[in-house]
Amino acid sequence: RRRVKKADWRKREKDGGGKIHLEDNHREDKSALFQDRKEREKREKTKMKILLISYLDRPVTPKITAARPHLIFDLSQELVKRGHNVTILGTGDSFAPKVKIIPVIKKSLSAIDALENPFHSHTLFLAQMAKMLLKIGNDFDIIHNHCRPETINLLVEKDLKTPIITTIHSEITPERDEAYSAFEKSRFIAVSNSAARLAKKTK
Repeated sequence: RRRVKKADWRKREKDGGGKIHLEDNHREDKSALFQDRKEREKREKTKMKILLISYLDRPVTPKITAARPHLIFDLSQELVKRGHNVTILGTGDSFAPKVKIIPVIKKSLSAIDALENPFHSHTLFLAQMAKMLLKIGNDFDIIHNHCRPETINLLVEKDLKTPIITTIHSEITPERDEAYSAFEKSRFIAVSNSAARLAKKTK
């Protein structure tokens, strides 16, 4: 069979002899499909199961503008956009599109009736959250802790295989710096460079 030269291919395409032209397009289509499949496989391999731990004072919703839940909401949506499976451990009145909510309490503390002893109730709910984290934590690839106080969930960290990253939203005072530094295994993130400079002992 005679090899078709480049000039001949152009001539046949112009004259409507399109067999070679169609075969060339077919090869390009197959190549594009192969690349798409490789990209999908790559995304599947890098997809992670991520647990975001909220705090119990307010729900995480698109309408809440308070700094901590607002950040958690935006973070959850960006992670979903990147193809990850995201779960929030927090309050039952939280909502974020395509995100699973695991409630520690049905409503946020700001939405429930006045409690006889708010400190006692809040501490009890936080202890419940830590126990839930201990139960489900190893089902995830990574845990991002935004709870308040930040250290409550770190009490069970040594019993989990899944790494925990904690964002410190509160001001890093010398007293808090001392407390955070006691958790040597933990990984902490400050909300800004200036906040990070306040941490003298926390790494």
